[in-house]
Amino acid sequence: MKHTIFVIMVLVLSSAVLPAFSADITHNFHTKFTDRPQTLTISDNKIGNSTNDGFTYTCGGKAEFGYDHVYGTKICIKLLNSNDYFTVSPAIDDLATVSVMYISKTKDCTACTNIKVYISSDGSTWGSPLPASRVSYHTGFVTAIIPKGKYFIKILNSNGSNDLSITTVVYTPVNCNCNTYIPE
Repeated sequence: MKHTIFVIMVLVLSSAVLPAFSADITHNFHTKFTDRPQTLTISDNKIGNSTNDGFTYTCGGKAEFGYDHVYGTKICIKLLNSNDYFTVSPAIDDLATVSVMYISKTKDCTACTNIKVYISSDGSTWGSPLPASRVSYHTGFVTAIIPKGKYFIKILNSNGSNDLSITTVVYTPVNCNCNTYIPE
């Protein structure tokens, strides 16, 4: 009897905690493009519409959708020049982190600090990129911690000598009435 009560208590308490976090939203561009039915449509190599969740990727500068420039086998967003970028809309509510996975021919791009993450509340005023204290750089991916709010996202390559192919973007929302603690 005690064991049954213990199991019930664990289930009740865990169900109260789990709804605070939502599932990751993962956009692997190649997979979404080759899905059947297709869940990513691309217009003029500049605009990608994710048909199953309503996200739109708009390329700026010389950025474009196409096959990656390293292996030539995966659909991605190519940011090959300085100031190439893409934006994501609509604004995402309660976003906790954005992770950007990339590949690069550049050998010194093992932790590409030239990937800059911007947020905007209106989708047109971008200001400065998120500060280094909110962004962590690793070989093959960058993760940014987003302040609480509802934001449009912009990803920019600030150094064209470190050419990039963005293969996947992962959004992690947090649906709770809480503040993210970021140690300084």
